[in-house]
Amino acid sequence: MNLRPLREPEGPWLFALVTLIVLLSRLPFLGAGYGADPDAWRAAWAARVIALTGQYEASRFPGYPLQEFVSAWLWRGGPIALNGASALLCAIGAGCFALTLRTLRVRDALLASLALASAPAVFLASVTAMDYAWALGFDLAALYCAVRGRAFAAGSLAGLAIASRMPSVGWLVPLALALAHAVPRGARRRSIAVLLITAVGAGAVAFLPVLFTYGPRFLRFYEYGYPAAALVLKNATADLWGVPGVLVLTLVVVFHAARGERPSLESAASGPMPPLIFAACASGIAIYAAIYLRLPIKAAYLLPVVPMVMIVLGGWLSRRAFAAVCLALLLSPWFLKLSQPGMFGEPPSGRGTVAMRVFGRSVALRLVPGPVLADRERREQGMRYVERSLERARALDGRAVVIAYDWLPQVRVRLGGKLDGRVEYAYVATAEELRAWARQGIRVRYLAGADWGNARVNGVDLGRAGARSLDATR
Repeated sequence: MNLRPLREPEGPWLFALVTLIVLLSRLPFLGAGYGADPDAWRAAWAARVIALTGQYEASRFPGYPLQEFVSAWLWRGGPIALNGASALLCAIGAGCFALTLRTLRVRDALLASLALASAPAVFLASVTAMDYAWALGFDLAALYCAVRGRAFAAGSLAGLAIASRMPSVGWLVPLALALAHAVPRGARRRSIAVLLITAVGAGAVAFLPVLFTYGPRFLRFYEYGYPAAALVLKNATADLWGVPGVLVLTLVVVFHAARGERPSLESAASGPMPPLIFAACASGIAIYAAIYLRLPIKAAYLLPVVPMVMIVLGGWLSRRAFAAVCLALLLSPWFLKLSQPGMFGEPPSGRGTVAMRVFGRSVALRLVPGPVLADRERREQGMRYVERSLERARALDGRAVVIAYDWLPQVRVRLGGKLDGRVEYAYVATAEELRAWARQGIRVRYLAGADWGNARVNGVDLGRAGARSLDATR
């Protein structure tokens, strides 16, 4: 399919080398809590509840049972254990991706697999307690089995991916096409049937605890409202690939397209790409782009697109261009961060920052730190803020309720619940609840951003209802 690859370790050694490098690169970033995303703290809370009560509790709907149950076994190990599990699965997935590239004869499997693991959204997902890296790791392992023609193994691993994250069902189409490429024509129907039955069956069994606990109503997703166009674009570009990755990827694609070398079944470097592999990649990109556009609030929703794009680029671009894209991705976690001024955890504009406007929104391009270091800085700042807030709340006279909004998951994990002496923490409040607390003489305070969140969820302005910011408390 491609030019003769550079000298790389064979088989198991290639897998071991990629897995080790990726895992070691994550070790310095496993601390500082469970993640900047409140959902990471929700996952930690669910793991605690399951571990202590033996009863299933979804971290959020529709449930992520495999990741939640395994995290319950690891819960007492804290962030290092839960984040470390994500890092391990990401590293194993990258190792499997290297073997997939080698099987498909895509050039430079070592460099490309490390580039995949360095895409900022992939890197960040692998150092938090959430399910994204789990699903991606199992998906990539399933893809390797599929291109080797191992239907049952591919289906089993795909089932584990579904059990970790339900949208992994979308991976079944690329897997079926990849499997069809790998097996003889006469065995395709049977092999694809084995793949689908195994995957769907394993995923369905994993969701039985969710069904028994919540009934059919577990099949729902949180609605946040459709984000602004600038955020949709930022998630799919700078946050997914990193600024260096987006810039170089755009340049090489435009250059090749200008020369008339459009993505096709023919590799400009080394002969024809197997049609079913091309179809697998194209279908995977289309499926997950559609899933993302349904509610494009996180770059992590697009993680399954990254390996598919890498395979297509490896077969289409010249060797130098492909290497340039890979090297840009290797730099992306460490340099150039596109941020939104004014958001919590984002530093003010200053030296090394270029201000600009995208679709009418202010954004800032920072040279350093890049996405990974900025994420750790934000996580540490968030933990310090919660600690200060807990101390301020304890100093309040009498009973009090603190509206925490997205800080509530971290507060619950820190306190082991929503009560801290005479202070109760709540996610949001209705107008009726606020009036009832006022009648009882209970003070109401709110944390940073909770006033905006409460107005968004319940349509109630906390300030007008008499609540005060806890940050203003002396």
